[in-house]
Amino acid sequence: MERWPCIVIGLGTMGSSTLCHLALRGVRPLGLEQFSRGHDRGSSHGQSRVIRTAYFEHDDYVPLLLRARAGWMALEQLSGRRIVHETGLLIGGPRGSEVVSRTSDSAKRFRIDHSDWTAAEVTARFPMFAMESNWVGYFEPTAGFARPEQAVFAALEIAEQNGATVRESVAVRSIEERVDGVVVTTESAELHADRVVVTAGAWSDRLAPWPRAPIRVTRQVIAWIDSDDAHAAREGTLPTFCLDAPEGFLYGCPVGDDQTLPAGLKVARHVIGTIVDPNAPRIDATESECLEIAQSVKRRVPGCAGPVGATATCLYSNSPDSHFMIGARGERARIFVASGFSGHGFKFMPVVGEAMADFVTMGTTTLPLGFLSPKRFLTS
Repeated sequence: MERWPCIVIGLGTMGSSTLCHLALRGVRPLGLEQFSRGHDRGSSHGQSRVIRTAYFEHDDYVPLLLRARAGWMALEQLSGRRIVHETGLLIGGPRGSEVVSRTSDSAKRFRIDHSDWTAAEVTARFPMFAMESNWVGYFEPTAGFARPEQAVFAALEIAEQNGATVRESVAVRSIEERVDGVVVTTESAELHADRVVVTAGAWSDRLAPWPRAPIRVTRQVIAWIDSDDAHAAREGTLPTFCLDAPEGFLYGCPVGDDQTLPAGLKVARHVIGTIVDPNAPRIDATESECLEIAQSVKRRVPGCAGPVGATATCLYSNSPDSHFMIGARGERARIFVASGFSGHGFKFMPVVGEAMADFVTMGTTTLPLGFLSPKRFLTS
């Protein structure tokens, strides 16, 4: 039986970051991925994901995001890859929108550079948006988007350069904690590890479920718009945006010079998707879903409107309260799980990897993760 100091299961954003941090600490871990690196079976693919620092979801996330920001810069420097695009981020909604007001309050509390604008001020700066007179906007100039596939490739390259082993197309069947370690059973072998980290996205709950906190996996639709005005949709002209509209939350990332196929303005609606089995065949975006997204863009960002040129789907792993679940599973603290990222976890990739490496090497972390402990469900 092969023996490893640590095995990381699932090498998407969180797993690749964990493997990278462990390797940089001299652990020499093994990473197992059931698909291939940079795959499209998780929640973070499609070339761009929003990153921001002020956070309406919960103030306790902000210190983690500040730490993550330094992590993004380090990942770029070590890999030589461009990952982060600081396009600026516009968050808009009707006056009284909690998304806008709580984001602004968060920025003020943590002294994050930002501007609060009226609807007229927004459209004066970014005329591609249509905002009713009762709308307001929040603008964070150093926010924007990051390239998820590039981030995964970068983290795994650094990990391998520093002694990590990566095995792709290896599905894990079970994890068993024993007195002397953890046995990981794959389709073809049994592996022994001192510690195991589970960052398997939609499959984490099947390998290492949390008591009283089931993960709900949902299907989400992404689209790329072939804008009638290509210049208006480009980075440098259009900011990354999140619009808390009454008909639904719409977000998008502009077209970058380094963008590959699919081309176009990437947009999606942040909604509660349909519950699905992650092992079931993917259901492509329907005609009505494409029409709905195109109409949302035409209504809210008319300067970038156009037909849907391409679509994709992704899987969200939703926790019961939509907050992450990160910590040790079991009394011996040999298995550590990071799951339930609920569609907003990608931007934390560098700091989650750091935290998981802390758990493996020290048994704990000084990062402020207490509010994300799964133990919160044991007392609720």
